Amino acid sequence: MSMKTTSWLIGASLLAVTLSLGQPRIAAQRAKPEPKVGGLKPVEIRNIQAEAAAPKPVSLKLVSQEFTGSFDSVEESFTTFKGEITKQQVGAAGKPQTYLILQEDPTGKGSFKYSIGIVTAGKAKIEAPLKNETLNFDKAVSHTHVGPYTDLEAVHGAIRTAAKSTKFPVALHLINNPKFPVVMPGKGPKAAAGPNIRTELLVPIE
Repeated sequence: MSMKTTSWLIGASLLAVTLSLGQPRIAAQRAKPEPKVGGLKPVEIRNIQAEAAAPKPVSLKLVSQEFTGSFDSVEESFTTFKGEITKQQVGAAGKPQTYLILQEDPTGKGSFKYSIGIVTAGKAKIEAPLKNETLNFDKAVSHTHVGPYTDLEAVHGAIRTAAKSTKFPVALHLINNPKFPVVMPGKGPKAAAGPNIRTELLVPIE
């Protein structure tokens, strides 16, 4: 083997060692996530800010049922609502879209008013306790969060901060979780619903 060939082999070996030592450091730098802000990723905060700057009108026709309770009682309410729409043979418009509508701010309250509803094509022939409900928001922030329901309080807080002036009712579209319930922080073993749960928040603004 010539001296020249040996030098190339030594050089290649040194380069390989250098790269192998440098790769974990580079990978670590690339993998380092941005710190969360108020429990949310900075990219989500930025998305919320952009959505708050471009609110849109919302109009939903629902068959719903009103309840008074806490987040602990929502699962039982959902079961009651499901039984009622089954009994009255209420059909959804296309793929069922389920909403939890917070009629008032639940912050700090042991009991508050809320509704559970499904989107319908138009006014349905129903009897009490079901009712036809129309949600009309002239301007609303629409944001879809991917993550457990325990994040929703922080998401709503970020929307309020970005939009400056929000109001109730607030509608939560339960996109891909067929097994309710919505449970907020510290509200029992089902509080963490899973990392891939998708929930759209529709928050009206002044």
